[in-house]
Amino acid sequence: ARSSSPRAYGCFGSVSACLGSEFDIYENRQSVRLPNRDFQLVSRVLEVEGKRHELQKTAQIITEYDVKPDAWFYEHNAYPTLPYCTYIEIAGQPCIFLGVYMGATLLSPDDDLHIRNLDGEGTILKEIDLRNKTITDKVTLLSTTAVKGAIIQKYEFELSCEGEAFYRGNMVFGDFSTGVLANQLGLDGGKNLKPWYQENAISDLKSTNIGLKDSHWRQKLYQINPNKPHYHLSENYLDFLEQILIVESGGNYQKGYLYATKSITPEDWYFPFHFYQDPVMPGALGVESIIQAMQAYALQLDLGKSFKNPRFGQAINHQISWK
Repeated sequence: ARSSSPRAYGCFGSVSACLGSEFDIYENRQSVRLPNRDFQLVSRVLEVEGKRHELQKTAQIITEYDVKPDAWFYEHNAYPTLPYCTYIEIAGQPCIFLGVYMGATLLSPDDDLHIRNLDGEGTILKEIDLRNKTITDKVTLLSTTAVKGAIIQKYEFELSCEGEAFYRGNMVFGDFSTGVLANQLGLDGGKNLKPWYQENAISDLKSTNIGLKDSHWRQKLYQINPNKPHYHLSENYLDFLEQILIVESGGNYQKGYLYATKSITPEDWYFPFHFYQDPVMPGALGVESIIQAMQAYALQLDLGKSFKNPRFGQAINHQISWK
């Protein structure tokens, strides 16, 4: 099967106009969709291999994403590389499209389903300047498991540019009914767990409280130093935290501990984009928040002081996993 663009389906329009009459059931209803506008990071579907409803077999999709030279994730980043959240989204959004295309949501036609990325892992093979280039994503659906109110699907992916692979890994997505989603306990098993700094005495350890909205810390951590122009935190769409506690020799391994917070509001930029009729903070931005906290730690301890022109980037051939 071939399709020129997932845009009508991915944003706000008719699902059946893109995927066929079987999806008429989603007219005037919530449905699983791609992110939209600034957060839609797939431009076109080139090819799908697989027969709809044959979910016990593997299926494959090939998509492309055209990267604008002034894309927000380049413009707002401290250095002109892809932030890690963008790797995840470019790789993962075609997984969502493939799952729906193959008929996963049609297994529960009476449920209003919500899609969530449950876990994944990825390895950056090479850092490439992708501005004004086209990224190809090759995704394979590996398995589908369906129980009442939940459909779990596993995928593997490979991102490439001009025939050269640069990011590879796998992800698990789940489609959940409203009732099942409401009863999810999360990684803490539903318990109210205290953070490490409240469970341990830190009065004898060197600690720093950083208010990232305070003018002093804005100048120290966000202002560009002409001598080290990339040695600062990212801003705007990539500015995720408000407060960070740093305990330099804290944590379970005495190598450093960070406790960071941010107040979430309905006005946060990503809610209109992710997803239509089902606004949720993208899990990839949660991963980016953790990375930003570590960057603040590096800046506060001035770990790049011996470098002529330090900048933040991802380690090559290092597997990152999230859950």
